[in-house]
Amino acid sequence: MAAHTPSIHTPPILPLPTPGSAGFSPALVRAVHASPALRGWAPDGTLLAVFVLAMVARRGGVLVDVVRDRGSPVPGVHRVVRAAIALAESVFGLETRTIVLSAHSTAADVSFEPRAGCFVIAGLEDAPTPVQIKFRDQVALADKWVRPPLVVWVRNEDKADDSPPWLIDIFSCSIAVVPDDIEPPPAGLEQTALIPPDYVADLRSLLEVTHIHPPLEVHISNLVAALSLHPSLASTITARAEEALTRLVRGQRLLASPFDLPPDWEENVHTWQHEVGNPNAARRQAAAAGGLSGGPGGVDTWARRAGEVPRTEAVVGPGGDEWYCLPENVAGAWALAVRHRVRVREPGQGALYQLNGTAQERAAKASKHQGTVRETARHRREVDQALEELLLTV
Repeated sequence: MAAHTPSIHTPPILPLPTPGSAGFSPALVRAVHASPALRGWAPDGTLLAVFVLAMVARRGGVLVDVVRDRGSPVPGVHRVVRAAIALAESVFGLETRTIVLSAHSTAADVSFEPRAGCFVIAGLEDAPTPVQIKFRDQVALADKWVRPPLVVWVRNEDKADDSPPWLIDIFSCSIAVVPDDIEPPPAGLEQTALIPPDYVADLRSLLEVTHIHPPLEVHISNLVAALSLHPSLASTITARAEEALTRLVRGQRLLASPFDLPPDWEENVHTWQHEVGNPNAARRQAAAAGGLSGGPGGVDTWARRAGEVPRTEAVVGPGGDEWYCLPENVAGAWALAVRHRVRVREPGQGALYQLNGTAQERAAKASKHQGTVRETARHRREVDQALEELLLTV
């Protein structure tokens, strides 16, 4: 495991856009690009936006598939790893650890340190099964930390179909990148929180009052059902994946579509975070009331534990909008949330063939569609096309 602890300094305060303003996400990317702390480096805007969405939704990590057009994929993976580290450290101010694995790695090579705010993983697709199991267990433990880390897996796309579903399920969203489109960061960037933790925490609080109408929830459920029944796609959509999809749809609404906030929204949000959003608030309230409220898990916390959505006015103050997710927000989050959970069902992979075909025939069928750049690109196009068709037809 490699540790990245660059010198930390206080960056100049960036004029970050107000949540809900028109063109919020592009404005946020422009503000980051304009910072002199990056010394002219322009982080990939799509990758930056996906990192923000994952940190706000907080329902699993980010899987970055490195597309290999030609030649060896290793330099491309290294370039994307460097960009991911620089994003975490120099944009979000996260102390980062890098874990580089291979077919010869052991479980001892995987260890998460509570002090780190981000883990960037490479080579996990090549690691033996015991190493992958240890990684899954470490992520499950890290999810219980007071500040769960951002986990980023940079994967060779050629080996995407080899990743087991229980490993994929850790990651709520994915993105495919072409290494040549990723500008490498300059050496020696300092650790700076251009997008401060408090700013991300405010976005998380606003996510709690981002609503989905019941008809749109039905639409999302229908999309998932149609994907599971698609004749040419094999997919693994778990309950965790469905919950992450809904959360990402709400996050996409928050970051991509406008809404109005009252002038004193920040003060109101911070008050709500301290009194209600803070997990220790119930304990303080129980102590002040002499224990009558029952404390954490008591009657005064039942509604929150049951998933009750707080009133918008209670979080941002009077005068704010009630904003709801739109069909275009489902479209914006759809591929991000499910693409890495889907693969092309090749001819001969059906149940009857698996029962009736000989072992030699099955091996020949599998090797025919393995390992070439052309086949990988074809699979990617077929998956993307199928996902778009589902949005149009469901």
